[in-house]
Amino acid sequence: MARALLEAYPGRAALLAHDAQVVAVNNAWSAAAANSYSLLQTVAVGANYSKVCAEWVDSSAEEACGALHAVLAGEAKERGFEFTAQTDAGPAHFLARFVALDTDQDFVLVAHHDISRLHETERERAQLERALTRSEDIRDEVLTLVSHELRTPLTGVRGNAEVLVRRGAKLPEMQRVQALRDIERDAERLRQVVENMLILANRETGGIPGQDEPILVQRVVPRAVEEHSVRHPESTVRVELADDLPAVLGDEEHLRQILANLLSNAAKYGSPGTVVDIVARVERDRLVTEIANEGIGIPVGDLTSVWEPFARGSNVVEGTGIGLGLPVCRSLAMRHGAEVDLINRHRPTGAIARLVMPLVRELP
Repeated sequence: MARALLEAYPGRAALLAHDAQVVAVNNAWSAAAANSYSLLQTVAVGANYSKVCAEWVDSSAEEACGALHAVLAGEAKERGFEFTAQTDAGPAHFLARFVALDTDQDFVLVAHHDISRLHETERERAQLERALTRSEDIRDEVLTLVSHELRTPLTGVRGNAEVLVRRGAKLPEMQRVQALRDIERDAERLRQVVENMLILANRETGGIPGQDEPILVQRVVPRAVEEHSVRHPESTVRVELADDLPAVLGDEEHLRQILANLLSNAAKYGSPGTVVDIVARVERDRLVTEIANEGIGIPVGDLTSVWEPFARGSNVVEGTGIGLGLPVCRSLAMRHGAEVDLINRHRPTGAIARLVMPLVRELP
């Protein structure tokens, strides 16, 4: 009866005597052994299953022997354990089950079930849970950063507006002008944050709209510098542009936004009181625009990661931006077939943002 049950068993199975000797294996067991299933090659007819378990070098040995002996001694009707075995396809996960046979008490049936797919599913589930947890952490961090970046200028706008409404007529002219300038600065900061978030949203949903036409960087730079001066009145920008720079093809507003973001970064992470330089020149049929500051520079390990949304350099002070400017610059540059990158400078120390755009005559 035991041998009939063995042959009828659909999976890999063997019969063990009460001394743990293998007395028979079914066809599925033999076929698996032929496919380099190393454990089944070892556990052949005549072998002692218990001794084989004791020779295992992995952590399953003690558990395997304990489960087997519990069933052999009549302490349990069924026991099982998981283990890993080498196959032609690589390591695989199995569940071994020892079952005392009611129909023939002289034998114990041992069956091996391949649970590799279950392990794979569990691993994928664990990875998904970790990804979801990380996503929630990022979401909370982003909400905190964005709310701070929006709340701060909104508070400034509201505060100055209230002062002007309630006491504007009594304030000295200089204070009224300063309040209006503060409102202008905070409104510009809000506009830039919203503008950057819209670009990233468009990038994720399939494309960044724009109107391409020949544009001159010497016309766009002054606009970007003027906006920069509103947001960073303490920053000094030194411009060096040739009057005859050739045109590039692109959207003028996008180019302005790239330059404004790069200028803002240079000011935020530059040393106080230093100058931000912006120069443009032609190199090998490319228009190269560089924006350089003097400051802490960028850790080498961060030169790649800072282009990811909401990422910032590991050496920056908390509260200096939310990490949108650089990824927006790269997204807009890629839309124009351009390249934007960061390099460190050493004399003086600082960083250089380098925007390289193809000239109009190169484009079809």
